Amino acid sequence: MEINQLLADVVRFRKEIGMILDSLDPDQLEQGLFVVKDSLLSGSLKPFILMQAGGMVQDYTIKFDNGQIRLRAVVDAKQLGPLDIDYKITISEFRFDEMGHKLYGIFSEVANPLGNMVQKLAFKAALLNGPLLKTAVRMGNVPFIQVDGNNLMIDFDRMAFIEKLPENITFNFISSSNGVLTLTYL
Repeated sequence: MEINQLLADVVRFRKEIGMILDSLDPDQLEQGLFVVKDSLLSGSLKPFILMQAGGMVQDYTIKFDNGQIRLRAVVDAKQLGPLDIDYKITISEFRFDEMGHKLYGIFSEVANPLGNMVQKLAFKAALLNGPLLKTAVRMGNVPFIQVDGNNLMIDFDRMAFIEKLPENITFNFISSSNGVLTLTYL
């Protein structure tokens, strides 16, 4: 990445970068720990994340607890109408190094339609293909997520932001508990 583009992105997202930097603990960083608080994602950065979702996500909360990532959201699923969705994701493998950038996990899904009767019938039909997440990934043409049963794989290499990170940065997943997601980094 060129320095001009990097500087432009820093200025463009200076408010969000400031929030992230304010949430970090220098002592933890010196120990090689990168700790993300769920309050950062569900609070300070929420307006930015909702704006990036382009109106599809009406509201959400993220919690890190008991080794899981819990995501609750109200989404506008187009033909299916508004949905209240609750995911519990357990990370089984997190690879973020020169060999690749992928997250593997197992998830459970609870989804409730909030729309009219026709949308509720369409919702039930969508569940015939497996978890709603699988249908959403297929219908939304989301190339960086794969769903097989209740197994999930997120391929960060298929996301544009990965090109902006240094090639030699390595993250390892440590835990998801007590409101924080903890990673080590090199």
